Amino acid sequence: MRFARLLLPTVFLAGSAVLSPVARAQNYSSQVQFQFRIIRTFAESVGYQEAHKVLLSSLRDDAEETQNLQLEGGWEYRVMGLCDNDCSDIDLFVNDPSGTQVGSDTGESDAPIVNFTAPRDGRYQVRVRMAACRNQPCYYGVAAFGKRVGSGGN
Repeated sequence: MRFARLLLPTVFLAGSAVLSPVARAQNYSSQVQFQFRIIRTFAESVGYQEAHKVLLSSLRDDAEETQNLQLEGGWEYRVMGLCDNDCSDIDLFVNDPSGTQVGSDTGESDAPIVNFTAPRDGRYQVRVRMAACRNQPCYYGVAAFGKRVGSGGN
């Protein structure tokens, strides 16, 4: 079930086909940013804080790229991906600074989450794969929410 589509209102523009590429990109990017604002509010209500700002990009169907997140060791993280309304499946793979995979989410979801505790400070790599995109390119965002291990909350 599509989490974002159930919770977030979608506004369709009658003339979207004639919008400039820049206007379309801003519309799709704002869809992703809006979803993350809701997620951020929820995360904070259960003891997490935004540990890395949202990184926005776009990919064509079946394409992938890597994003880097600077994270602190000893924190429990939820790295999350969200994508625009034309995307129905996005996958995440997270590697620690040494290149060891600490988690992945490859299920059929447009809101994957990778949960892990960071073993050390450093640059964590998030490989993003656009598994299903109907109207290319699809815009997505990746962010990390974290809390210090043993700091309560859910």
